[in-house]
Amino acid sequence: MHIVHCLASMQTGGSELVVLELTEAARKQGHRVTVFSAAGDLCTRLHASGAEHLHWPIGKKNLHTLKLIRRMSNWLADNPADIVHVHSRLPAWLAWKAIQALPLQQRPHFISSVHGHYSVSKYSAVMTYGEKVIAVSDSIARYIRENYLQVDASKVVVIPPGVDHLRFRQQQIEPEWLAAFACEFPGVGERKLLMLPGRITRLKGHKCFVRLLAGLIAAGENVHGLIIGPMSSGKQHYLDEISELALDLGIAEQLDYAGNRKDMPELMQRAELVLNLSIKAEAFGRTVNEALSVGTPVVAWDRGGVNELLGELFPQGRVEPGDEAALLETCRKLLHQAGEISSNQAYSLAATNAATLDLYAELCR
Repeated sequence: MHIVHCLASMQTGGSELVVLELTEAARKQGHRVTVFSAAGDLCTRLHASGAEHLHWPIGKKNLHTLKLIRRMSNWLADNPADIVHVHSRLPAWLAWKAIQALPLQQRPHFISSVHGHYSVSKYSAVMTYGEKVIAVSDSIARYIRENYLQVDASKVVVIPPGVDHLRFRQQQIEPEWLAAFACEFPGVGERKLLMLPGRITRLKGHKCFVRLLAGLIAAGENVHGLIIGPMSSGKQHYLDEISELALDLGIAEQLDYAGNRKDMPELMQRAELVLNLSIKAEAFGRTVNEALSVGTPVVAWDRGGVNELLGELFPQGRVEPGDEAALLETCRKLLHQAGEISSNQAYSLAATNAATLDLYAELCR
């Protein structure tokens, strides 16, 4: 098969990692894969897989982007694809229009993955145009059914993003890594580590995390916070706001920013608690799945795909959305008595990739 993925960029994020992992799995099976997107930090792995990467700004919101429709249509005419799989809205519109410009017999199968609770609009509706619409959680599947009544329910397939259990598993952390961590973050010391992974964006609830740390410290807990995640251009001012809040609350010395990291399994296992405090409902919650896989308790707002994961694997980590007092008490309790985490072998990367590639094959029969 020739599989084409379309998304805004290859900068670390949930949908971007799904594309990368699917690409690696497809290439191992000998399929041709082409990715249309802007560049990003995941490009090194993407290129190493042997996939073709076309650096087209198909996620850039301006009128010039529309000129790429004809260019993409011509490219598809010269490079026939079996599957075009779209992962975000503007790239989906470009791909959809490009495919419609092809003769019927040359059109590839069009698949969409809904990675978020997009605003309900004609613009977002393109994510339901696929012959198959992949929902990354039951929460997203319900969202599609409730808001896009015209969509045939049989088209919607739930395929949750899986975790790589070869990387994210409970294991002995190497002494060398622990020593390097202690040198890089000397403020942690013997304090209990709380971690908030995610992009540096207001949606991820970093200020709530800072207030939580301040509350725990005021309550006598010996804790340290670590914010981890990539920061895109234009977000430095928001990171400065987070730092200023920590200063105002008197906890600046108990908070570090670690940037984008490749040692997430070790960092998650080193933490006592991992937090997910997104302001809006998460579609799935990849970092929740990863943290639970290494045996670290997760505390998160009880909604969206995170509700499903925690409800099944670690219900004691669920907190009523927005209730910061309950968040504080839940964290205090778990810091002293972590509780048992259920096995999440069902949410494996191998199962996710197999289900998606089987879906491709089914359409191409």
